[in-house]
Amino acid sequence: MYRPNPASKKDLQRTPDKAQWARPRERGSVFPLAGLVLAAGALALVLLTGLSQHALDRARAQNAADAAVLAGLAEGESGARDLALRNGAELQTYWQQGRQAHVLVLYGEAWAEATAMIDIVDIDPVNE
Repeated sequence: MYRPNPASKKDLQRTPDKAQWARPRERGSVFPLAGLVLAAGALALVLLTGLSQHALDRARAQNAADAAVLAGLAEGESGARDLALRNGAELQTYWQQGRQAHVLVLYGEAWAEATAMIDIVDIDPVNE
């Protein structure tokens, strides 16, 4: 059983239902506090879900852009557009000059761009 400090006895009152001392101003303060904690947790969950979805869209957009630029070097703009669509993205810009290509794709609300270049290496099998 809780025994109050004699100096603070005037701030305390005896509860009628139990033989324990309680501070009258603190009774029932757990429920509002628990409500605030639950509301903060729900808000954090909503924010994290939105951020993680945006991060996933950015990663998928970058994957689609990388694949599209490589397909573009091999097959031209139609190959880049086709591969971007197969990855769930939309090809916005395709640019190719010589052996270098650049694409810009849109996946959901995320943009990504990629650049690739064909590098021709002369391998002399005799001297290796």
